[in-house]
This record gives sequence, C-alpha cells and structure tokens, in this order.
Amino acid sequence: MGMAMIRYLAAVLIVLPQLLQGGGLSLGTWRYSESSAEAAAAGEVVKIPHSWNAKDVQAGKGTNKMSTDGYRRAPAWYETTLGAEVLPPGKRVFVRFEGVSSVATVSFNGQVLGEHRGPATAFAYELSQMKRDGTDTLAVKADNTWREDVAPISGDFGVFGGIYRPVTLLVKDRVCFSPLRLGDFGAQVRQIRADPDAGELSIRAHLDNAGASADSEVSFHLKDAAGKVVATQSVKKAAAAGASEVEATLAIAKPTLWNGLKNPYLYTLEIELKAADGSADRIALPVGFRTCQIDPQRGFILNGQSYPLRGVNRHQDRVDQGWAITREQEREDAAIIVEIGANTVRCAHYPHSQDFLNECDRLGLLVWSEVSVIDTVGQNPDAFGTNAEIQLREMIHQYSHHPSIYGWSLFNEVGMREGKDPIAVLNRLNDIAHAEDRTRPTVAATNQKNAAFNNIADAMAYNNYPGWYGGGTGSQESSLATFKKTAPNKAWGISEYGAGASLSQQEDGITKGPDPKGKWHPEAWQARVHESALESINRHPELWCTYVWNMFDFASPWRTEGERDGINDKGLVTYDRKTRKDAFYLYQANWAKSPVLHLLARRDRQRKDANTVIRYYANVEGVEVTLNGQALPAAVGYGPRAFIIPNVQLRPGKNIIHASAKAANSTVVKDEVEWTLAAP
Repeated sequence: MGMAMIRYLAAVLIVLPQLLQGGGLSLGTWRYSESSAEAAAAGEVVKIPHSWNAKDVQAGKGTNKMSTDGYRRAPAWYETTLGAEVLPPGKRVFVRFEGVSSVATVSFNGQVLGEHRGPATAFAYELSQMKRDGTDTLAVKADNTWREDVAPISGDFGVFGGIYRPVTLLVKDRVCFSPLRLGDFGAQVRQIRADPDAGELSIRAHLDNAGASADSEVSFHLKDAAGKVVATQSVKKAAAAGASEVEATLAIAKPTLWNGLKNPYLYTLEIELKAADGSADRIALPVGFRTCQIDPQRGFILNGQSYPLRGVNRHQDRVDQGWAITREQEREDAAIIVEIGANTVRCAHYPHSQDFLNECDRLGLLVWSEVSVIDTVGQNPDAFGTNAEIQLREMIHQYSHHPSIYGWSLFNEVGMREGKDPIAVLNRLNDIAHAEDRTRPTVAATNQKNAAFNNIADAMAYNNYPGWYGGGTGSQESSLATFKKTAPNKAWGISEYGAGASLSQQEDGITKGPDPKGKWHPEAWQARVHESALESINRHPELWCTYVWNMFDFASPWRTEGERDGINDKGLVTYDRKTRKDAFYLYQANWAKSPVLHLLARRDRQRKDANTVIRYYANVEGVEVTLNGQALPAAVGYGPRAFIIPNVQLRPGKNIIHASAKAANSTVVKDEVEWTLAAP
C-alpha cells in the first residue's frame, strides 16, 4: 500500500472535531473557467471555497431586482482530476457538496450524475458505478443565473456564484450509510423527550446495499462529553439490496440538558455498521437534550424556564470573498455574536453552514434556521413551490440533529408583489415542516399587516425599522400592537430592526434621522435608534424573540447609500469584522456578563462646538469621567444602560476624555477618546 493511500485512509477513518459529522477527503483544488466546460480543463487553478462574485456583488451596480442585479449571474465550470488512489477498487465512492450556488450540474468523465437546484443545502452523488477511463475527471457547472423556479428569486442581498462550501469524497463499503437521502449524513435524529429525569432520542439510519442481501448489525452509542457511553442499542437486520432503514431509540436517565449560554452540553451519537461481508461504516453527530416552547404570554421557554431570545441577524458573506468563507471565519462570526452577549442568531435568509451551526451548538446560541423563500413566490408559484419544498426538506434533514436549532422558518417578508397568491405555497411549506419534524415549531418573518400571512406559522415575528424607514424612533410600540391584531393568538417577536451607520460619517448632536437612501448615514443616529428600540423591547418581556438587523455589514448590490455603494451598513460590526460600531456596545452593556464601559463618538474627533455632551454605555457602577484630567459631574441615565454628561466645555485643540470604574471582581475597566476642537 502506497503512502498516498495510507494518508487517504487516515483522512477517511479519523473523525476530526470540526468534521464530526462525516470526515472524508477534501477536494480543495479545482480548475476553473467562466467560458466553457472545455476551457476549464486548462483553466485557472482555484481553491475551494470559491466564489466568482467576491467583488462584483459589493460594487453597488445592481437594480433591486435579482433577475438583473448588475453582477455576474451566469454559469461557470469547475473541473478536478481524481487519481486512482482516491478511487480505490472494490469500494463505493460518493462526492458530497456542502454548497454550490445556485444550480449545480455534476458530471464524472462526461457522464452527468445529476442536477441540484438550490444555493445553500448539501447534496451528494455516487461515483462507483460510473464508467472509468483511466484519468477520472469530476466536473461541476455552477450556475447562479436567476430563475423563476429556484429560491431565492428576490432579496436584499447578493446570490454569490460558485462552489463556496467544502467538497468531500467519501469512501465506503458495499453496505454503508447513505449520504444520498436529501443530502444528510446517513441518519435522522429526533429528540422525543428531554427533561431533568429522562432524555430520549429516536434515530433512523439510512442503509444502502450495492449488492445482494447481507446480514448486518447497526449499533447506536450515545456518549457524554467525557466520551463515556451512557446508552447503547444494537439492531440486527438483513440489509436488502438498495435502500433500507434501521430505527432505534436511545434513552438515558437524568441527562445534562443543553441549556443555551448557561451550559451548552453536548453528547455525541455514534452509529456503527458491520455487515457479514465485512462492510463497515460510522457516523458521529453532536446532539443535545433540551425543550423549546414559544408561548404568546410567556415568550420563549427553554427547558421549562423563561429565556427571552435576544440576538442578531447574520449574513455569511465577507469582503472580497462573498460566500466563500473559511471554517475559521465561521467560528469568528459565532465568537463575535457571543461577545456581544446575544443568546440567539437568525440565519438569514438561507441555511447557513454546518460549521457555523456546530459552533452555535458548542457555544449555546439558539438558532432560527430559514429556507430561502423571500419577498415573493414569483410568476409560477407551482414550480417555485416545488423547489422551495425540496430545499426545506433538505434543510430539515441535514440540520435536525443540531440542538441549537429551535425552529424552522418558512418565509421572510413574502407578499403579493408579483400578483400571484403565495398563501397555498406557504401553507404547504408549513405542513411539510410539521411532517418532517414535529419536535420544532415553524416560525416566519413578516412585514405584512395581513392575517392571511400571519396565521400560517406556529409563531410569528415582524420586520420593522422605526427611526429609519418611516415612523419615529419610539414607534415600535404601535407597530407591535398593529401586528398583534392580525394574529392575536400567536406569539410575536421582532425579526428585524435597526439603522445604517457609516464610520466615516459623524454628526455631533444629531436629533433627526437622515434619509435612509441617502449618502449620509451618521454613526450617532444608529446608536439613537437602537437605544430607543432596546428601551421599547425591555418593556415587553412577552416578545419571544428580537433580532437586530444586522450583526455585520453585508453586500447588497443595488444599494447606493452611506459611505460605500453596494453595502448594507446596518451592521453593528463592519463588513471586514474589524470595527465594532458604537451601537454594538449598547447591546454588550445590556446583554453580556463581562464588564463593559464604552465612550461614544470616538470617531467624531474633529469638533466645531465647544459646548457638547459625553455619552457612554456601561454595566458597571461608579463610573468616573475626566476631561483633560479634571473630574466631571456624575452622568445621568437616559436609556438602557446609557448615560450622558451634558454641558461639557471643550478647550481649543486636543481634549482627552477618560472613563473608568471598578467591576464586581475589582478589575478596573476604562475607556478613552480624543476630540480636537477647532480654534475660534
């Protein structure tokens, strides 16, 4: 056996923590062309993840219509050569794609394996039975051309093209766990009981036998965080030729509950296959025991206790990378969300990656997982609905083992924009979600004050932007009352709210909101909007969820506003993840347990008026503020953990504002800003 084969088998057999669900050999290097499949054979060498829209989506040349969005919506071709060592004889070989945008046609040695339609869910094909010609070529046509029948067909974000998530080769025996069923890892897991006394899982493993019937044994082992087996069951089965299933139930007494940020305790479910012909296979999935309820009066309830969901929305793209982001960047995003003190994240407006969800499991972030049904069902609701149904089933099958996911979102802001009634499609999605997973509620985000839309899902949330898109900063109260009237028996939350902010744009003493479509988006106004919004939210504990729009700035090709075209600047953190805006610290002071003291307007350095105010956010007591070394009067509260010192007189030239306090553990927290007053 050659060293290449030994290294390959090691890659397949060792289950790394970051690839807990399956392992396999990563196909990271491909040839690429935007002109033709033939040109890809000698094309540019690229690394996966890859997106050809990394820069043009963020260029700001769009039209607010995904069909003509001003960036490349077209096919591109990828090709890679598979050596004999990665296609060993006598083995079954599958290729699994975690995300190709948005329609993928996959071929092996010129033979089409199939077409997958949808940008954000995984899919797999088997290579084993395909004709070999000595030099084996795997090719992908990735086409993000706008289509009426492939969701999403509308939305305020870019549909980046390419193979933008990992591609993995899986080498298996004749009898194996199948990765072909709706792109999952070969098993479905449902939690059927979770309380302090007992936990119970229902498991369905998908077998696939490429030959004659074979006596098989499937073993199910549940391991605690220390690796100790706490429950086990074995099922003997004659695995018939083709696809079959094995079901099991694992129960444990007194489970440690997965309890959000407080204790995100994970078990590992290992499923092992052994067949009489020597076939063997293994799956490992992270699982957790928890209960989630959404109540109209009590709000969100985790493990029987009130647990209001207070968090952020997230898009997955990055500057100059598009959707082609790394595992490390997925982890960084999750870490920043935990840093702000959020306990939940809405994955808008498509399924986010397994890597990101693994981090949410590990860190204790509850997840709103959303299918890509946005704005409209288009001119052909039947064809669109069929595709949306498949994408919803794929999302549920691939992600149902994650304890962090508490609900399946059916749609975002769907209305009557195309003159086609979407209600039948949305009702069908609701029925499918319940049929596929009765353990989680359905949810949806609406901007329609219409009972027909707002009574479909089990629980609702609305998108509303007081202080930015119409209405004063204090109009959230009336909006909540209006939406509640459309579905009075539903639990209601807020799925989007916020305002834009450009770091280079500062306005001392701003009292009136800017034009949201204009080029002036001062950072101070974003802070004012969020102060008012959070104050209103705090008065309504029955809101089962609230999600800031957005955690990070992101690419929106049609926007020409703020300091940079092509960017939605409502993020609390900049697109490159390097700078936290002032409003970030408002939430951190209110949500996080770590001590926070943050002086506002640090980027508003050049001042014209000697008379000004000093504002800060803090969750510590006894804050002392000095101006040029001289103590200032104590601040007064004006919002949720927001404080102001009025009538501060700056001197011409440089001014240093310093704030400090002692936290509960006696550590000193401090902050400092420098302002320069122009000479009179």
